[in-house]
Amino acid sequence: MALIRKKISNVDLMPAVDGISRKLALRRETCYEQSINKGGEGGGNTQIVIPGHTYMGVTTKDVRIYGHGTAKRVRLFMRKSTPVPQLTVEQIQRRLAFGTGNAWVAAAMKDLTVISANQAKFLAATQDLTKTINGISVAGYQSMRGWMSAIAISLAADNKLPETHALPNFDA
Repeated sequence: MALIRKKISNVDLMPAVDGISRKLALRRETCYEQSINKGGEGGGNTQIVIPGHTYMGVTTKDVRIYGHGTAKRVRLFMRKSTPVPQLTVEQIQRRLAFGTGNAWVAAAMKDLTVISANQAKFLAATQDLTKTINGISVAGYQSMRGWMSAIAISLAADNKLPETHALPNFDA
């Protein structure tokens, strides 16, 4: 009687992208259309539209996320050529709140009178993930600066950004 052996596969599947982080196109290739003015004969201007490019990119990064542990973040993205968008009033307000909030955080990180108080609130929030400021918990953020930025942008959008650089008290 012959012994029949069944071959067991030992193939491991791994992600297609495991270790590269870069844009897979030239740096000068952007995704937005560009328009340039080219002088013509007789002093007239001719406007030329340069179409944008489509490109792909990949980022990989090991990150520690509060409340979840360590994770490997792999992002594959593709940008397609689009015309330059016209901003709405709501988008302009969001951009303004983003800039105001990030400027406030940059100043707060340099203000020696409130750094220790802000760090104490951050550490208290990492110990108890249910504590929130303006509805924002530390869960899902990688750093104190990111958490403070989310709070500051939220407060700037509501026009409640404090004059001092101290974070407000936790929500009740």
